[in-house]
Amino acid sequence: MVTPTPFLASATKRLGAALVDAAPVTLVSIFALALIDKLGLGVGPMIGIVPLIFIVYHSFFNYRWSGETPGRRLFDIRVVSSRSALDLTLTQCIARPVVRIVWLLGFVPFAVAFHNPWYSLTSAIADLLLMSSLPWRQTLADFLCRTIVVRTPPPQPHRAPAAPMYSTTDAEFGVAPRHVK
Repeated sequence: MVTPTPFLASATKRLGAALVDAAPVTLVSIFALALIDKLGLGVGPMIGIVPLIFIVYHSFFNYRWSGETPGRRLFDIRVVSSRSALDLTLTQCIARPVVRIVWLLGFVPFAVAFHNPWYSLTSAIADLLLMSSLPWRQTLADFLCRTIVVRTPPPQPHRAPAAPMYSTTDAEFGVAPRHVK
């Protein structure tokens, strides 16, 4: 039986890509929160802006870059549909970050209620356990949205041949001409 593991992205690469992608999301979120505060719009918009930025960032790049984000591109991985191993549909591009953010923020109320910040890490730990135990290395969002994260080969530079790629003795060019004396 053929195992899919050589083609799947490792948990280390996925975590590294997530950390790289967290930087622009955090930066844009800080500017958005500062703008909301400066405009005096209140706490309501502040609560939803960071998840919205996360969803828009990941949906945009998943759709425009065929399952890659800047972090995934840096680590040579991408998200593909698990049914066809092709590009994501628009629904998958939007649903995957929505499921991820709902899953990641789902335990925050428990952390606040029980005054224990470790509850908010429960979903991240569960995702790491799923990635390491399932044969297709899927998280909950991958499983629900029918996606997998695969390794992509790094781009290779184009190299032109240094000499002609044929010779007069090649059979595909016909019979070699006779040398007349």
